[in-house]
Amino acid sequence: AVMRLLGRFLLLAAAVALGYWLWGLAFPNEERLIRRHLANTARAASFGRQEGALERFGNIAELSGCFTPEVQVHFDVPRQGQFSLEGRDQIMGVAAKLREYTSSLKVDFLDVSVVLDPGRENATATLTARAETPTDRDLFVQELKLFLKKQNRRWLIRRIETVKTLSRSAPMHHRSETSHDT
Repeated sequence: AVMRLLGRFLLLAAAVALGYWLWGLAFPNEERLIRRHLANTARAASFGRQEGALERFGNIAELSGCFTPEVQVHFDVPRQGQFSLEGRDQIMGVAAKLREYTSSLKVDFLDVSVVLDPGRENATATLTARAETPTDRDLFVQELKLFLKKQNRRWLIRRIETVKTLSRSAPMHHRSETSHDT
């Protein structure tokens, strides 16, 4: 009788654990959705040497779809100055120009921190953006703050701005310094 009761208990515990896991897959929490969106944005911003014309157009369109139509981007890049973009069209234009400037680009978002507003329709993410091209000896590393808005059950980036840090004089890191972080 005790073994039968223990067996039923273990079966019930397994069913509850399976249900919890399936619930998480079917209804992921908002922070997980935002992190996934940011990972997809970094992937869409990246491109390789073998990108064909049709693939290039599709990738640029995919990147622009990560943002609201009225997105605002404000960067303060040390030793290069400030620049701003407004709207998806300007983001698409910069993405196309980058492909003319360099043969490939690898973008990563590291140390992502997400804070949801109480209404759960807006969020703020702070992260470290790292960009690498084969033509530059240095990695570009910049801390950013992204403001996201939930539209039609999708999270979209509505504003990006540079985070002012104390060590603003040297955002570049030599690849040899970062390659031994294994």
